[in-house]
Amino acid sequence: MPTLAARLQAAISSRHPPATQAELAKACGVSAPSVSDWFSGETKALKANSAAKAAAFLQVRLEWLLYGVGPMRAIGEADHAYSVSVPEPATGLEQALPSVLQALVRLSEAQWLMVRTRLDHLMAQPEDLESAAVDLMAVLSSVTPEGARRKRAA
Repeated sequence: MPTLAARLQAAISSRHPPATQAELAKACGVSAPSVSDWFSGETKALKANSAAKAAAFLQVRLEWLLYGVGPMRAIGEADHAYSVSVPEPATGLEQALPSVLQALVRLSEAQWLMVRTRLDHLMAQPEDLESAAVDLMAVLSSVTPEGARRKRAA
């Protein structure tokens, strides 16, 4: 679905048990008019905290809610299994980008929030984007099962 508003409408319409915009506002800790703006399209993007709470309340994947990436809902634990490995920083940013994007799509909501927080911090220092990219790849490696195995082995 192309817009946040359309994804929100689809999510709230298919939620079990059914919910209202007022219940969503309460679950997210925001005002009802704010949620109304989300559904009307007035708001184009959600803050990370609101998005995570909305995704949890609506029982949808955070990546889908924010970007329309992947299925609306996880089909089971298999959705959180990682089938890609995050490349080592030495492979270069251009070569690493497809694998990094695939790894991002497969993150759980909690892992996405951790990576997003780190990325926001890194992007606050745009003068050193190459280092930021290497650091982000290291963070991604640490949250994937493969990266966790490497940490335990070390």
